[in-house]
Amino acid sequence: MTTVKLEKGGAMPLVKVKQRYQITIPSSIRGKVPLDVGDMLEATISEDGILLKPQTVLDRKKIAGKLRKAFAAINKKSPYARMSDEEIMEAAIGVVGQVRTDQKAGKKSLKT
Repeated sequence: MTTVKLEKGGAMPLVKVKQRYQITIPSSIRGKVPLDVGDMLEATISEDGILLKPQTVLDRKKIAGKLRKAFAAINKKSPYARMSDEEIMEAAIGVVGQVRTDQKAGKKSLKT
């Protein structure tokens, strides 16, 4: 885990829990972490408290479209026809990984 240090002599920023348990991430931290309005954060319990980690959320329809294309190519002559269920799942995981890579790279339209 990477720790971001604030300027020398700077106090650690405090965060107030507001109505409905909402918080605002201080600008001194936002500027050092790649966050945008609407981004998703995963909240987990750590030894020191609550850890918030940015997460990429995938569009299931786009993944389903890519998988549909991949599986449509399956026929008796296709290498997929001889694959085990585990191998097909590995191929599917590869597609998910590619969609995540594309999304992180900022591609606006993923071809399905």
